[in-house]
Amino acid sequence: MDNLYKSAMKGVEIVRKGEFVELRVKGISLCLSNTELFRRQQWASAKPSTGNPAGDRQRLFTAFETVIAQAGSGVNTRGNEKALLDLAKQMKQSGLPMEQWGLDKTVLDKLYPVRPVEAVRPADSPG
Repeated sequence: MDNLYKSAMKGVEIVRKGEFVELRVKGISLCLSNTELFRRQQWASAKPSTGNPAGDRQRLFTAFETVIAQAGSGVNTRGNEKALLDLAKQMKQSGLPMEQWGLDKTVLDKLYPVRPVEAVRPADSPG
């Protein structure tokens, strides 16, 4: 019988992108750090499969502590703000379109900080 990790990852495409990976399967895309995937791989490899790959996948995916999910995928983005921001920066640097991912406003505001606009005076006004 397969272990939980092997069962859960059946049909999952792993796309390595530097310091993070994107997992894709049946309308779901998740990004997480290589370290997070490795830790969960170790954990899930020590657990027996239930024999239901979809159920095993759900159990594995909910075990991820820091993950950014594609909006509308049915999986929630979760993690502390700093870890999510670090991962989002890596995703942005890799060229992923960030509007497709389920990030909350606080992370997006830090990812795309608004610069103050300086007042522009007309050239003929006294200054």
